[in-house]
Amino acid sequence: MRKIRPSSLPILKHCPQFESDNIERDHSNAGTKRHLALRELNETGKPGEHCAALDADSMEAVTWANDYINLNSNGPCVWEEKVTNAVSILGEPIDISGTPDARDGQGNVFDLKSRYRDAGGQMAAYADGIMTSEFEDKIKIHVLYTIPEGKPTAYTITADEAFTTISDILKPVLEGAPAQPCDYCHWCSKVTTCEALTSRVEAVRDGRDDWELEQYHSSEIADPAQMSKALTLAKQLKKWVKSVEYHARAMSMKNGGLPGFEQQTRKGDRAINDLATACQLSGMTPDQFLSVCSAPLGKIKEKYHEVHGAEYVSKAACDRSITAKLESVIEFGADSISLVKSKGS
Repeated sequence: MRKIRPSSLPILKHCPQFESDNIERDHSNAGTKRHLALRELNETGKPGEHCAALDADSMEAVTWANDYINLNSNGPCVWEEKVTNAVSILGEPIDISGTPDARDGQGNVFDLKSRYRDAGGQMAAYADGIMTSEFEDKIKIHVLYTIPEGKPTAYTITADEAFTTISDILKPVLEGAPAQPCDYCHWCSKVTTCEALTSRVEAVRDGRDDWELEQYHSSEIADPAQMSKALTLAKQLKKWVKSVEYHARAMSMKNGGLPGFEQQTRKGDRAINDLATACQLSGMTPDQFLSVCSAPLGKIKEKYHEVHGAEYVSKAACDRSITAKLESVIEFGADSISLVKSKGS
């Protein structure tokens, strides 16, 4: 029996040819930490080791989500219990079993999400499985979005509505509908061979003889000369993409948005602006506090020049001096490799 994860259904709604590349990403790891902390807080009623591993913003989000669940559940929640579900679409049996974050056994399902993305197909799969196994005729879904701020989406879904949602997504998949470029392309294992994407590149290329390639599937280019042409094209497209993004942001800010997009504000990175005071407030010894601090060498050079610059004939001499003094504690990061255009080519 073919298996499709419920979390893939919202993506398949946008592109019926999507296949996950199964690469673990930073935001996935951060989401897992928040899930573990939320479960810990909800089950025990107090923060523990998982909550302690979160930064302040994540802990604030988890606390909000826990308060929401306590207010809207009809009793204790069961966490991460698998919902078995098999559906028949166009005569083909498909396993869409999955695991919602929490449910109270009284008609409520709760699922934590970091940032807003359509989760309708995923929630429909959970609801359909629960209603089928427990002979319910409706389920209330609560999707808890924590970024940019705590925001729940709650709605009731019937058995017919859940199955229709699933069927509408999976029918194009089974019928072999063509791929559609969407926001999830960078998560797809087919991204280097997708006709929908390469056709877009060809459309941009039209009229440019110097962009002519024999092969637009990047993973299948074997000729170094052709790969060089492809890289030139990629760099040109990257400049165009950055330009579009810049002007789109400016237009959105001026007009209050763009069709199909919404403006989201991310909090800036937080930093300590007074290390000495922070050390005192933390209750740690200076050695303990400094063990988790790092300083850019460029900033140290600037400060050293500010304090001792008059002792040297030039800023370069001042920089060389402090660099030599710190040589034993300077650590180099891993080398990186980039490709730049050869001079004269």
